[in-house]
Amino acid sequence: MSDSQQSPYSGKPVVSVLIPTYNRAPLLRNAIDCVLAQTYSNYEIVVVDDGSTDNTAEVVDGYAAVHGKQRIRYIYQQNQKISAALNTGLANAHGKWSAVLASDDLWVPEKLERQVGCLQVFGEECGACFTDSKFMNRADLTQTAFELAGKHYEKAMGLIGDPVLFILNYPHGVFVQALMMRTDLALEVGGFDPKLYLAEDHDFLFRLAIRTKFSFVNAPLVTVDAKRGRSVGLSELAKIEHVRLEQYQYRFEKWLSLSNDLDPRIRRTIQNNLSRIYNEWANFYLTRGDYAKARQAYKVAAEYRSTPRILFKWLLCRLAPRLAGEMALKRLYDPSTISTVNQPQGAVVRK
Repeated sequence: MSDSQQSPYSGKPVVSVLIPTYNRAPLLRNAIDCVLAQTYSNYEIVVVDDGSTDNTAEVVDGYAAVHGKQRIRYIYQQNQKISAALNTGLANAHGKWSAVLASDDLWVPEKLERQVGCLQVFGEECGACFTDSKFMNRADLTQTAFELAGKHYEKAMGLIGDPVLFILNYPHGVFVQALMMRTDLALEVGGFDPKLYLAEDHDFLFRLAIRTKFSFVNAPLVTVDAKRGRSVGLSELAKIEHVRLEQYQYRFEKWLSLSNDLDPRIRRTIQNNLSRIYNEWANFYLTRGDYAKARQAYKVAAEYRSTPRILFKWLLCRLAPRLAGEMALKRLYDPSTISTVNQPQGAVVRK
């Protein structure tokens, strides 16, 4: 009997379903219900409560009383944000494979079964599998994640040729809540980085792609809640320019340190992104009249990727800093110049 046909629950899960949550008890019921409705039965549910003050514990205890504490496990921790919650889930996962489900998202019943089947087709060389996703609570988002990313696959399932370049060249259409990954590999790459609270999922995918090949199921098996304001505090945080730049600089510099043995195209792409980030740092300093820091930022931008435009800006900052500052302010309020350097997914895993 294959894994996907095992029933009832064997007690030795092949898949650990990780659900990080924070004060979302009513929505959590929907998430747990959609896992319990899966056609694949050999799984466990690990709910990581990141310091909730509502009745989350009671909700999970109610399910565990019916389905067993071996099937549905509850872990409480003090509030440490999404990356720490996911890492707690991975550290406590019993399954060979782990899959993440945000407490406000949903899976179709065949999601786990089709991913396990895909991974069986491609064998041990493939340590991760993702599916397409669709969206709810946003009338303007009628396309799937693959369609929005411009990915048009002909086959029902497939293998990504170069997963690092695939993840690096955003948009890629991969959401963490549509991902199934080998638990040991997720732990080996360090899990999710607690220092990141913008695009932490993108960072994890990049590091995972260095270690293993990715396969995909060409069907929208995940429904992502994309309503505006879903990420309370994060959308506002992203608007604070220095926070955004610090987060992106940290991520790209980390990626660069990991790229020495990778395809030279990967290293060049990361360097180009760092050049653009430091160019934005220069604009940030110019708008505040800190011309010395602006010149230094342009210098670093040119070290990563020297272009006539960056060199001109550096020279202008030296010879006519006030004019350079006025130009930076004009650019800041021009919607056509808003940066799109590897922006994080529009709707990522949130608690």
